[in-house]
Amino acid sequence: MSKPAVDGFQRSHRDQVAVIRLDIRSDLGNRLAYQFGVRAVPTFLMFDGHEGIAGRHVGIATPAALSTLAETALKE
Repeated sequence: MSKPAVDGFQRSHRDQVAVIRLDIRSDLGNRLAYQFGVRAVPTFLMFDGHEGIAGRHVGIATPAALSTLAETALKE
């Protein structure tokens, strides 16, 4: 369920945000999951323009949840 929501979000917000997908089984993904306190999969993090976390959603993503994260980050 999350993949279609993320794909749609990525298409509709491509001029506003960059979507980066990481596999926590990879070395980089594992290090970043630890660094940002990811405890469950899937976890969606939205960063502000100052390298801080502007929002977090844990669990299956809906288009509404992703849009809310983006709106929060873009206000900063």
